[in-house]
Amino acid sequence: MLLQDLRYAVRSLLKKPGFTAMAVITLALGIGATTAIFSVVQAVLLRPLEYPDADRLVKIVGVRPSLGTTSNLAPADFLDFQRHSTSFARMGAHGFVGLATIGGGGEAERVGAVQVTDGFFDTLQIRPQLGRLFIAEDDRPGAARVVVVSDTFWRRRFNADPSLVGREITFNALPVTVIGVLPAGFRHVEINPERPADVFSTYRFDAATATRRARFIRAVGRLKDEVAVEAARAELVTLAARLEQDSSSDSCRR
Repeated sequence: MLLQDLRYAVRSLLKKPGFTAMAVITLALGIGATTAIFSVVQAVLLRPLEYPDADRLVKIVGVRPSLGTTSNLAPADFLDFQRHSTSFARMGAHGFVGLATIGGGGEAERVGAVQVTDGFFDTLQIRPQLGRLFIAEDDRPGAARVVVVSDTFWRRRFNADPSLVGREITFNALPVTVIGVLPAGFRHVEINPERPADVFSTYRFDAATATRRARFIRAVGRLKDEVAVEAARAELVTLAARLEQDSSSDSCRR
């Protein structure tokens, strides 16, 4: 019976080649889409965070009460949270994975690039396999331009040459110095399967001029051992309310 059903199905499909082709294409697209979606979910949600004591890491977002939604943070708000909060052992911020043109060691190419604050890697407790990562002096206005690269990029572009550390390359047509190589297997906190984060640079915010209007950075904090998430959230809510009041007062005075 099974063989008879198969022969009948094959004969029916051969009589209608257009329908058969459409069915095969639809099935292939369905399998491909399912595989792609599972790949993203598996990478973003199912795999545990690969950072030391990851259960102490929290994402810090803004809230828009009128819309009932969350948002990124403005640079000035992040700097104030970082300066005044007592719930976190360390706090850092990062942007989205954009594109940058890298030159040096071959033809120029476009790679995934991310801006971060100097505390970003320390917050994740990441240590370099070569050189060093960012320090406060790298993240100040007017500081020398430096970058950190991923292990994958270092091996692919520079053949794992250890002399890359301290060498100058171009980053969006500007000269920068490579100061460190991230450990093998490091994953950026926000994964883009189509655009891996290969080059990291610093924001170099100026606390005196940082904006409170544009919300474009994402923050991550490492809670102190004795601090619960609820306590940290309550502290940030209080700080945010105070900052909003202070900001409104400054606007009125101006």
